[in-house]
Amino acid sequence: VDEDGRTAYEAQTPEIRKYILDTTLFCGRFEVPSFRKHYPSKPEHATPTSIVLRATDKFPETKKNGAKTLRDVVLKLMKSEDQFNREIEKRIGLDPSLVVEVICTSDDLGTF
Repeated sequence: VDEDGRTAYEAQTPEIRKYILDTTLFCGRFEVPSFRKHYPSKPEHATPTSIVLRATDKFPETKKNGAKTLRDVVLKLMKSEDQFNREIEKRIGLDPSLVVEVICTSDDLGTF
């Protein structure tokens, strides 16, 4: 912490912050315990064509009261683009209280 109370990360320029996030977080956004070098966690589920991993979305969600909180998420990595597209299409209009909501995809993040 510097004399202004900022962490080393907070004291950096926006360009350096982006570099740090891009190199330490999956897609520059998600902390994935399965990717840790020491004591990685096991996947939640795996098939020959996909894998489901727990993660933390490091970009805080803003609550109605203005509080910002990190959120636990699951990432589904899929081998086939066709299967990915079908799954996204099938989720349109489903009740997020009954089905895990898709908050973003690799298309939204501009990667892959």
